[in-house]
Amino acid sequence: MRDPIVSVSIINDKKNEEYFFMDDNGDFLGKYSVLGDLIHSVYVSRKHRGEGLCKKMMKDATRRYKKLILHVRPNNTAAIKWYEGAGFKKKELIKNFYDDFYGGKPENILLYTYGKNT
Repeated sequence: MRDPIVSVSIINDKKNEEYFFMDDNGDFLGKYSVLGDLIHSVYVSRKHRGEGLCKKMMKDATRRYKKLILHVRPNNTAAIKWYEGAGFKKKELIKNFYDDFYGGKPENILLYTYGKNT
């Protein structure tokens, strides 16, 4: 896996950084995005799931940032395993979290923290 390609933009006055991971042939493996101290997007290519890439990306994130937070659905056990494997700690269950991105339906989420947020 190559060093990530980094894209930086500003969203609502906060620095948004995206890290794109490619293999040695230039094929896309996955990405994560950080807005402020919130990891707001993690994606692993379907073709490369099950290869430990999410854990590697989270290790990259924790090396770059002193503190991080993220939200995860309680039923997303694979993601929870990856995050905990990278050192994130479950902080709390937030009930009826409103998420416009997924249709605006209130749902429960788990809040995970890393670093000074723990």
